Amino acid sequence: MNKYLIPVFTVFLLIPLSLSAEAKTLVSGPIESNGYGGPVLEVTSIGGDAAVLLGGRGAWIINHTFAVGGGGYWLLNDVKIDGNSLKLGYGGLELEYIGFSNRLLHFTLHTLIGYGGASYQNLDENSEGFFIFLPGANAELNVTNWFRICGGLRYMLVSGVKGLVGLSDKDLSGIAGGIVLKFGSF
Repeated sequence: MNKYLIPVFTVFLLIPLSLSAEAKTLVSGPIESNGYGGPVLEVTSIGGDAAVLLGGRGAWIINHTFAVGGGGYWLLNDVKIDGNSLKLGYGGLELEYIGFSNRLLHFTLHTLIGYGGASYQNLDENSEGFFIFLPGANAELNVTNWFRICGGLRYMLVSGVKGLVGLSDKDLSGIAGGIVLKFGSF
């Protein structure tokens, strides 16, 4: 009987030690949490005409490397499609990878995944909803500890525009360039 008691006792002593072992995680150690917000100005082409979009975005920054947030953008200037003034807006989830954020000049890879709407200003047509995906790359300059300027290029990929006369996915899709003024704790 004693020859079984020692192994059983040993197993019961080792179980709490194995349960207290640290779990494996994707991110280990302390997590630094920061954030920013600021205005965005973008220039693109809609239906062959120059379009200026004004918006804003904000994000939670994790370990100075990855940002998760949201943004919204609206058409600022008058763009005509078949003689009608276009109204346009979109927004959604924004994800950003920040490379070498401690350097004076560094890069970011950014994307927006969201939803938008378009309509004509003086017509009784319903608003047309669409899916939008905007991947892009930026250069970012650390001006102060609380202010950064970020500029770069994105590609607007739009899907789902069908109901507005004269407007298609192709009219809203294309290259966009923009600048972001980021205010926060980095």
